[in-house]
Amino acid sequence: MNCNLKKIFSDVFKIEEDKITENMKEGDIPEWDSLAHINLFMELERRFKLKFKLDEVSNNRSFLNIKKLLEEKGITCH
Repeated sequence: MNCNLKKIFSDVFKIEEDKITENMKEGDIPEWDSLAHINLFMELERRFKLKFKLDEVSNNRSFLNIKKLLEEKGITCH
């Protein structure tokens, strides 16, 4: 399954997709607070029919880490 992770970040954080880079992490996006972080993972679970463990949610606070986590679960992101 493929995903456009930048589009998902854009939808969740309500920022333009072209402003999202693979090097972004929590703190780089003002809208990325604890509630938005949970919303991001809830959206990923909804879109890809996944369930994340608490440590997966807690420990993945960057675009690249989330991308790698999804790839480990068989989701290819660009």
